[in-house]
Amino acid sequence: NASPASVSCTVTTKKRTVPAPAAPTAGRTSDVSVTLTAISGYEYRIEGGQWQTSPTFMGLLPATAYTFYQRIAETATDLVSPSSAGAQIKTAKSDVKAPAAPKMKSKTAYSVTLRRTDGCEYRLGNGAWRDDPVFDGLDPATAYTFYQRIAETATDLVSPSSAGAQIRTAK
Repeated sequence: NASPASVSCTVTTKKRTVPAPAAPTAGRTSDVSVTLTAISGYEYRIEGGQWQTSPTFMGLLPATAYTFYQRIAETATDLVSPSSAGAQIKTAKSDVKAPAAPKMKSKTAYSVTLRRTDGCEYRLGNGAWRDDPVFDGLDPATAYTFYQRIAETATDLVSPSSAGAQIRTAK
């Protein structure tokens, strides 16, 4: 005959360990945000930050390199993985709007001097952009079109060209 059932006992197995995943990769970047390539069940962190389930990091500085990490989140059966190696991802430079058309400071029969605007560069017609707002060697009583744009910096892209300012040299 079978014996009566014994007292039950509960056995809990330990969760499995999982290896660290590969370093994260950038999905999208802008001048103020980075979105890592999302992987289901992963958590993400920017260097010095807390782990989060969202792969998007906002409020970053333009043209700046940041280090990002990822790990596999804890589940009912698995422990949280160690952190991946860091991936350095740089935000983009910021777009800059076109400035107003340049203003004339002075003119003669053979030159035009534009008002200098900090951070701008200047062009006569379809010529090359330059830092100097003084244009010499012009013809008397002739209309010329001048443009200005904001020059590229470490954090900002070059702006589009301003509207043209037509200035006629003196007689």
